Amino acid sequence: MNVATFGDVSLLLNALGAGNGFLLFIMFLRRNSRKCSYLNLTISLIFLTFSIIILNTIINSAGLSHFFKTFEDFSNAINFTLSPLLFIYIKSLSENENYLKAKSVHFVPFYLCITILLCSLISTTEIALFLRSRVLDSTALKVIWNLHFLTYILLPLKLLNNNRVKDLFLPKLLIFGVGLIWLLNLSLFVYSRVIEPVNPIVSLNIALGFTLIIVWYSFKKLNSTSNNYEQGKYLNINLNEQLQYQNIDKVIWEKKYFRKPGLNIRELSDILEIPYFKLSAHLNNVHHKNFNEYINSYRIKEVVHNLQSNLHYNYTIAGLAKKSGFKSTSSFYEAFKKETGTTPKDFIKRRF
Repeated sequence: MNVATFGDVSLLLNALGAGNGFLLFIMFLRRNSRKCSYLNLTISLIFLTFSIIILNTIINSAGLSHFFKTFEDFSNAINFTLSPLLFIYIKSLSENENYLKAKSVHFVPFYLCITILLCSLISTTEIALFLRSRVLDSTALKVIWNLHFLTYILLPLKLLNNNRVKDLFLPKLLIFGVGLIWLLNLSLFVYSRVIEPVNPIVSLNIALGFTLIIVWYSFKKLNSTSNNYEQGKYLNINLNEQLQYQNIDKVIWEKKYFRKPGLNIRELSDILEIPYFKLSAHLNNVHHKNFNEYINSYRIKEVVHNLQSNLHYNYTIAGLAKKSGFKSTSSFYEAFKKETGTTPKDFIKRRF
């Protein structure tokens, strides 16, 4: 196989990877719109970023960058979102909180680059064009990006070692896979600046790393969907299968998943990484409760624990209810009466 053919094959494989990445982005985005886990939104943005980076690499390797200069600058700005998104994804997995919504400060470099790019497109003033040429095309920005990337790629490693993430395979694949790709690209950049320019095909083949991650994840999802379809034929869960989920209650209590207001069964099944129908069967067959009753029982359990620990001196009863995941005071009082047979005030009086 000559160099030209090898380059064409690499272009084709990367194009397939970019296409699969966009499909995964749409798939997870649609799942998020149905109020599934906010983790779906984060992972969808990660795959969108992968696809944009691959597409930009294809354009550069094909010698078309002068036709798509704006897209290249946009892709360079997008690069600033990749490592923060990975950090936020793993942070959300370990803490069960929506860090994507709360921590937009992580994307400040991206916002600055996009602002400069938009200003240069809207305005043709010398200042706007100067900023674009001296900032977006500068070596200094590349150095800043590498330091920024290194910082955010190291942050999740501690989270992966604290045993708070249940399934480590995908997070480790993302962190170490993307980290390896970054290290190879950095080595390539230094080599081309210090020794001699490198054939664009090399960059194209490094980008295949993103393609491999995307293709593997696509295969995993297709296989998971197929398995769930087969399992869906047997909705009656027997006792042996119930034993597989005997630790669910312990995990939910220890991880405090119930504290998230508005938590629904599909979101919890995503977090626990078990089929939705099996979680539902577990609640019905073992606890004889629907999902809301089941989750509220944990919330009431925590409120009772806090009342017994005298935390009501530091919080109002409504504050304790909100802290435990209740969205409204009325739903809390109703659930409390159902679980304990009395009201919070009467419970406190009887205890003290």
